[in-house]
Parts: sequence; C-alpha cells; structure tokens
Amino acid sequence: NIICDVYVKANGTSVVSSGLTLDTEKTTTSGTTKDFTIPAGAKLIYVMLNGVSISTAAVIGIQLGDAGGIESSGYTDRLLFYKNATAVWEVSGSSSQFDVSTGDTATDTVSGTITLTRMNGTHTWMVTGTIQQTSSTGTGFIVGNKTLSQELTTIRLMGGTFDAGAVNVSYQL
Repeated sequence: NIICDVYVKANGTSVVSSGLTLDTEKTTTSGTTKDFTIPAGAKLIYVMLNGVSISTAAVIGIQLGDAGGIESSGYTDRLLFYKNATAVWEVSGSSSQFDVSTGDTATDTVSGTITLTRMNGTHTWMVTGTIQQTSSTGTGFIVGNKTLSQELTTIRLMGGTFDAGAVNVSYQL
C-alpha cells in the first residue's frame, strides 16, 4: 500500500509527498532469518516486531545489507533495558548487529518498533526504537548507527530459529 499526500504551495503548484509503503508481513514461526528488500533512495524505515521469539536464549538482532551483501560488523548500538520485575537497567550492545532483545530466556517474545533514519547524502543509518520483552516484563530502548559502503538494499531480522510472531517493515522514499 502506498499513501501519497498532495500539498499545494502558495504559488499554486502542487508537490507530491510520498508516504509510507507497507511491505508484506512475514511470520517468524520458522527459519533463522527474515529478509526484506528495500528500494534505493529510502530515507526512513520502520521495522515492526509482534511477538517475535526464537527457540533458544539468544539475542534477536537486525542487520543491514547493500549490494555487497549483509554486513556483520561496524554496528554501534546500545540496548538499554529496564527490567520491571527487578528494577534493574541492563546495557548490551553489539558490533555485529542492532540488538533488539536481551536474549534472557528461550520463552521471550519481543514486540516493538525500530526506526532507521538515513543521514542526508550518506549511507549512514541512525537507529532508535522501543521494545517490550516478556521474560522480564520490561522495556528496552535502542540507539545506534551503521555506515554502509553503498545504498541500503536489505533489512535482516536474525538471531536463532524463529518459533513465534511476525515482522514487517514500512519505508519512505
């Protein structure tokens, strides 16, 4: 689905503003990766997780790819996680992906939205997001960045064997 808004400037000319394009949702009930193809020129991407779970106690992550493939290094991120049950802040981060869960237990489900914003004129992507993880009934806040060598083409969700939930992306050109 593509949403477009038409704005009329004061001089009477119209400007078409491309809205968000919603991709097709993918279930995360099997497999070890879920990839989404992103068109050239994307400036804003949302990754939406709904009850995503993997079968082992491992961190769920997002990786970015360009024409050279998925990149597994050079990520700068922090997942600040407030565990409501213990009132403790947990800090994690990885150079191989954007962490979107703490990987505490195999029964964790993760829901939330991760926002990727392209820096003007570069291949640097800034990440922010908020997630909810069921094992500790807590909330996580994600911040970070990643510079690609070329135009972004792929978003990958990964971390282990998926066993519950769904993921989707939307993007704006």
